[in-house]
Amino acid sequence: MKEYIKEYIKENLENLENTTHYICDLSSALYESDNISGSITCNRAEALDFITEHQDEYRNVIKYWNFHAGAEFSTEVALAFFDNPERAHCLLVFCYVDAILNLWLGKRDDWNEEKEITREFIDEILANLDEMIDEGFADMDSYGNE
Repeated sequence: MKEYIKEYIKENLENLENTTHYICDLSSALYESDNISGSITCNRAEALDFITEHQDEYRNVIKYWNFHAGAEFSTEVALAFFDNPERAHCLLVFCYVDAILNLWLGKRDDWNEEKEITREFIDEILANLDEMIDEGFADMDSYGNE
């Protein structure tokens, strides 16, 4: 799943070049169009295969939302696995993208400032992406170990 998330971030980050965003909102900007459409793949079977293959990570997402938003929303997230695999796929990917980017970008002095997403800034993120992914996955795994 790490490679999938890495490619997702790289591809969507390229689409943000020469736009302006608050750094704290960058992860949301990355997946905005998929969030609006409600699907990353536009293929229910493919989404179901993905979330089935990554059940442990999905379990971490449920625990993450239980911790941050309470039982009612985490139950809704859990049910999406069965009722709406495309939504579940989005929730899984978006949650990990948030964890990865926000852990790293949250250390920046300009975290709460608007910034042009330049080629240099994208390259800075890409140069650190493997480390960021390892940290983000470790953070998400901590919810599974509580």
